[in-house]
Amino acid sequence: MTGVVGASDLRREVTRLQSEVVCRMPGRPYDQGQLPGGLTKTPIKVSSSVDLAAARNALRYGFAPPVWRVSQEQCNHRSRQAEVVDSRLSGLGCLRSQRSRPMTVAHILVLASVLLPCAGSALAEDCVPRRFTDEIQFEVRETPDWYHAVLLAYPDLRAGPDGQTLIAPEGGEIAAAGPTGRQPAAMLDDPTLGDQFTQVYPLTPSLEERQTPFHDPGRIRNQNFFNALYHDNAEAVRAELVTVPAGALGAARFHVTGRQGVACQLQGALAQLEQDPVGLGPFFDEVGGGFNWRRIAGTDRLSPHSYGMAIDINPQLGQYWKWTGAAEGRVGSYENQIPWRLIEAMEDHGFIWGGKWHHFDGMHFEYRPELIIFSRMHGDTSE
Repeated sequence: MTGVVGASDLRREVTRLQSEVVCRMPGRPYDQGQLPGGLTKTPIKVSSSVDLAAARNALRYGFAPPVWRVSQEQCNHRSRQAEVVDSRLSGLGCLRSQRSRPMTVAHILVLASVLLPCAGSALAEDCVPRRFTDEIQFEVRETPDWYHAVLLAYPDLRAGPDGQTLIAPEGGEIAAAGPTGRQPAAMLDDPTLGDQFTQVYPLTPSLEERQTPFHDPGRIRNQNFFNALYHDNAEAVRAELVTVPAGALGAARFHVTGRQGVACQLQGALAQLEQDPVGLGPFFDEVGGGFNWRRIAGTDRLSPHSYGMAIDINPQLGQYWKWTGAAEGRVGSYENQIPWRLIEAMEDHGFIWGGKWHHFDGMHFEYRPELIIFSRMHGDTSE
């Protein structure tokens, strides 16, 4: 049997919880010092519970679907262990077919563990999506535009003392060499950080620039840079994944990293699209997904999906250049089916679109806010 809990009710109640949580067996409270399972005292401060904080974050930022569904066995798990934590959630149900039992904090913890297995500590307590196409302000500085754009895009990074490095969130140094001036095709395998900005990503709806061979702004990626931002191994990336559902847009659930605000930004973009979801369902019902630790086919380069910083919407509607049989550098026209308002919402929140590449990948959106900011610095706007 399945229990159903309305997320709006849970959101209202969970955010109301403060500190009056009492541990008890059904029918009677424990005295301090008699709590089972290693619990030590009563009342327990909800704010001290990492698990409950994760549940609260999930509700606050919309990382839960409109209706949560969990099995009755999961609902009863902690009760069977005689570790029931009652709260003021007396009106909510974790039920078989009707609302007859109160929803306890223990149930919320179970829900969090079931529905957010990938939620990591990188998820901010007060996540507010940023709009990179209009809200980020910049000024003239002595450092190159691209270096400044990186610092604006990723607040966790710090400028190195010599302007030739960046300091990663964990304290390591990232080489920040400038553009080399090589041809784009030659930069794909071993670019500098500055090489990533050789081509300006266009913020207009026009796809005319992509007709130029190897005009692929954003496809040039410095792997050491992304290793520092998101981790350099699958296990570490996987530990910080967050599930972001498409909500009213469709059945999709994207697994993306919580680092650098990626999950928050994706949720912000989807929320913007949910204001007018008509016609968008086909793009979000069958999708290519998010995190997938792998190499780009035919290369030794890690895919951006490896870092949990990219998503693919419906592949058949997005299309991919290799499916046309075209040779590299000689890709023909691209018949775009992706609505501009979808692309624009993603760009607003820092995601570039692969449909603007010569080697088009129309299903692909990748979190590259530094490229959006750099584009604005150089006068390319969506106006």
